[in-house]
Amino acid sequence: MDKEILFSEKQKFSQWWLWLILIAVNGLILFGIFKQIIAGQRFGDKPMSNFGLVITEAFILTLTILFVNFRLETLIKKDGVYVRFFPFQFRSNIMVGTKYQNHLSDNTIQFLNMVVGV
Repeated sequence: MDKEILFSEKQKFSQWWLWLILIAVNGLILFGIFKQIIAGQRFGDKPMSNFGLVITEAFILTLTILFVNFRLETLIKKDGVYVRFFPFQFRSNIMVGTKYQNHLSDNTIQFLNMVVGV
């Protein structure tokens, strides 16, 4: 098995609108927590319970932290294409390679032979 890396790529969520939405939602819920729990005023016409506000913020904050850590890593080696989606996969999984050639079309095999020599 050849370990030489022919191509490597890492992708992250970098869309400005996604971060704007996540920051706005976090800010809104944090403002509600401040107004209702700390200042003692109702947040909205039909306010959520204090516990509900805290649980909602915990969920939204967890989602935001996940998006910060999401990362798709792709490696192309002589023996195949390896993909890892962190934090759900800790090891790279081979997606296309010599052991998968029986399941690929002729055009795909020709392309892989041309690109990585599989």
